[in-house]
Amino acid sequence: MKLILSCALALAFFHASAIADCSPEDIQGTYIGNIDGGGSESETFFEVDKNGSLGGSYVMSDYPDSPGKFSSLVLKSNKLLGNWEDIGGSGSFEFLFSDDCLSFSGFWMGTVRHSWDGSKI
Repeated sequence: MKLILSCALALAFFHASAIADCSPEDIQGTYIGNIDGGGSESETFFEVDKNGSLGGSYVMSDYPDSPGKFSSLVLKSNKLLGNWEDIGGSGSFEFLFSDDCLSFSGFWMGTVRHSWDGSKI
């Protein structure tokens, strides 16, 4: 019985330690991807300001002269939550970053939920 419990605890520890949290510095950069329902291709940017706060913006191929912006960003482990706003409206989003923090997939919502993904360049 002790052996089974020890193995179960070791597996739980290994699984928990294998999942890396993304920091703002990890996700800082430019990502190329797609925004379903809002443009065929997108560039998504995340940056860390001098106070360590995460900010971001994006440009859709359909609206290259009207970039959007992110606000109220909250990074928890590998999940980034926040709000978006551009010429077409505003809403919320949720991105899940890969364990290596080099790509994300998720969704944005206005009145309808759409997919959004990107890979770091």
